[in-house]
Amino acid sequence: MVLDTISVIKLIFSDWILVVLNHTWKRYVPSIILKRKRWSRLVFQYNMISYCLDERPTWLFDFSELFHLREFLDKLKIMRFSSSYKVTEDLQEFIFKNLKEKSKKANTFKEATEACIERGGLALKQSIGQDFASYIKLKWSISEFQYTESILLWHIATELCNEDAKISNNDNYKSKSKILSEYMFYLLIVQNTIFSPVLGDWHLVFQDTCAEAKRFFRKYCVSNHCDAVKKMNGVRTKFRPAAVKEGRSKSVFFDACILANQLKKLESNQRWKIMDEVWLELMSYAAINCRPIVHAQQPSWGGELITFTWLLLNHFGLGMQFSEQEDRAGMKMVAVK
Repeated sequence: MVLDTISVIKLIFSDWILVVLNHTWKRYVPSIILKRKRWSRLVFQYNMISYCLDERPTWLFDFSELFHLREFLDKLKIMRFSSSYKVTEDLQEFIFKNLKEKSKKANTFKEATEACIERGGLALKQSIGQDFASYIKLKWSISEFQYTESILLWHIATELCNEDAKISNNDNYKSKSKILSEYMFYLLIVQNTIFSPVLGDWHLVFQDTCAEAKRFFRKYCVSNHCDAVKKMNGVRTKFRPAAVKEGRSKSVFFDACILANQLKKLESNQRWKIMDEVWLELMSYAAINCRPIVHAQQPSWGGELITFTWLLLNHFGLGMQFSEQEDRAGMKMVAVK
């Protein structure tokens, strides 16, 4: 009986019923219902520094280890303490124009396919332009790490650069890169099924990086976000830890501090332009590689920015599934301009 009742309610509010009602004299009924928005245009935000500082109550997390519930508690904690941000017109326009431009540059299907497999390297190279020396200094952060390692590396570096931007009151490019950075971190913790095909050693990388961050914060008696950022911005080292730790740890904590220092040596507008475009390419890579069935579930749950990015990529002829269709049908596909 309960199931029948639920089925009737779902039928009443289905899109087909609304279409039928929309052609009747009672137009005001569907017009009210149709005003509901499928996507709230909100993206959840969280950052790793806050995650590492907020480890209360400690006994509960220690206890959870015994029953393998740590990941579950992590998700609950982030869902409880995360914030949400309204996706601005500026961010939507940035994503649309950037992907459209990438489609225009793909003159052949092969070029369109190659654009899909980029995970920050192409955006880094194009946003730097003729400054080849800066590209050489920064490319290690993409080329020498797995995809999810690069996300965490750039996430921490973005947080450190953003604090400097607050001090100098320079909002140019700040919001886009920070929003995408904290959004991607949130998804990796709470909805990592989106990243399943490209997750790699994420859990080990995250675990080791958090452990190193907590040791660093304890060493300097850091208890709040502002002090943590100041101490991390003060890190100076001649050698990247990844080059000398010989695989003993997957932490990218100090690598991120080094990346932040390298980024801050760039001119302000150039720095935020690079970070914006790298973050968009990192998100696009996850969107393209996510299984379609996972994307298909998102709209019914309110939608995700990464899913709408996936739809845009496909609209502009940058979707990977077109390659599969071409192989099966023997057809030549042309990127939408």
